[in-house]
Amino acid sequence: MVRRLTHFCSSHDEVDTCLAEIERTISNIHGGSLCAVYLLDRQYQNFKRFTRTEDFPVYLSVDFTISDTTTRTWYCRRNSTVVGLILVKVKDELVHEMDLEVISDIVCMIYSRLFSANLFAHMHAPINFHQPEESFFKELGLLVEISSAMCAGALRELNKDGKSLTTIFAWNLDYDGGQNSDWDIDSLDLVPELKEAVETRKAKAINSLDITKRPFFRRPEQAKINSAVFCPVLVGTEIFGVLSFAQHIPYEYSELEVNGFLSIANSVGIAVQNFRQASKQSEEIGGSVRNSTVFTAVEVAQAARHTAKGVIDTVNVQLAGLLHIAQSKNVGAAEMRQSIVSNLDALSDHIFVITKALDDIKAATKPPKNELVTYGLRKIWEEAKNQLLGKLNNYRINSKWDGPELEIQCYPDQIRQVFLNLIINSIDAFTRGGITSKKLILIRAEALANVKNVKLTYVDNAGGLDIRGLLPWKKGENDDYSQLIFDKDVTTKGEDGSGWGLYICRRVMSRHQGSIDLVDYRKGMTFVIHLPRQLLDE
Repeated sequence: MVRRLTHFCSSHDEVDTCLAEIERTISNIHGGSLCAVYLLDRQYQNFKRFTRTEDFPVYLSVDFTISDTTTRTWYCRRNSTVVGLILVKVKDELVHEMDLEVISDIVCMIYSRLFSANLFAHMHAPINFHQPEESFFKELGLLVEISSAMCAGALRELNKDGKSLTTIFAWNLDYDGGQNSDWDIDSLDLVPELKEAVETRKAKAINSLDITKRPFFRRPEQAKINSAVFCPVLVGTEIFGVLSFAQHIPYEYSELEVNGFLSIANSVGIAVQNFRQASKQSEEIGGSVRNSTVFTAVEVAQAARHTAKGVIDTVNVQLAGLLHIAQSKNVGAAEMRQSIVSNLDALSDHIFVITKALDDIKAATKPPKNELVTYGLRKIWEEAKNQLLGKLNNYRINSKWDGPELEIQCYPDQIRQVFLNLIINSIDAFTRGGITSKKLILIRAEALANVKNVKLTYVDNAGGLDIRGLLPWKKGENDDYSQLIFDKDVTTKGEDGSGWGLYICRRVMSRHQGSIDLVDYRKGMTFVIHLPRQLLDE
């Protein structure tokens, strides 16, 4: 019965569906007893039930006690932290504790799945960089709060003295009022773990606090803080500041959670940096490409989510299987060893895929280098395609390079940005255009006869340009759509579009003494790119 439950939870993404099945399984094990499964809600510091019945409350406090002697409690522990509860109103004294211990481990895995799903679901939300500073930071802070599902946190920028921090935004659900300056830190020595995060550039977690020995955490804005994670925020090779996440209960943070918080920290650092550059209305190409990097990071995060989501589910199932095998009395030693070795080999492969997905997000949130080198265009194309491979596979879009490798003198990160922008536009067009089969993105590469230049032709069959959705174009203003789409702030995606993608592409090509032109937009988009093999002195 437990093995069937493991299989069921592996084939269903919805948390409430899996928890309802767990409740039914436990009820059957205990002869029809009533059962309720709860997961820890870190943000509101209580236990939440995802299924709805009148027999059990929806929420329970973290320090609740049960006076009903017929109700049994099982704690779902991840190391020292309780992340779930199982309540059973038993009909008799028969209690299958071994089965419930294995089921508790499955509940812990669903809790981890919920964290991953929440993080990936909200981290890629678009941010408007063209708005007042107060509104931008309010929006960014809310996005961080929702993505992390933590009840408290703050983004602090390291001051020029390298010893103090100024607060950009902060929240604590148990502290209402005050100003950002209340959260400033005059000296890193006040919080040794925070200082260590700055100096080592690695995340530092505190699983529990004794505030009587830590004056900093007795401040009003730190009300009830009992555990925290401090993540360095890096922009390129420079440290920008620290993004902290905190809870009101002791909590042992998993490696998955810490890595998730670090991904948020990387994205936040780039977002803040590029907002400040955008507010200056800089037209320098490097600044423009850095802005575009943030928009692209949205898509890369989505693609990484598609890649990692299914793998995480599979890992959860295999871990549950291993636990069940290890606790089974009906499996021989040789059979057990063979099964464990086989599962561990598969887990190693799955962990590699998840790590690759996180690396893609990390790479997407790094500012592009400004290095002029000789580099292969096909290699750059493959790097860009691989960053979006999860999304391409999810929508069954075939993408390929046709032709020889062409090496040119270029700024690889900026050329990669061009490819990313074109692929992202194609993916969006496929999802809007209703194309269901034979979806294709193709690049044809040619070395021109004069050998001094190369030509790339980018083609998709995603339905072409939707003139009706072209913004901010109005009839009579400019009917040359093939040129209009390269203007800044022009988009066919409505409020979801940034209007920067193709504008950036043309700016990058101009810097490389080349060109990009739209030559056909009927039934699909065809762009022609010309680039010199060697740049003239800039």
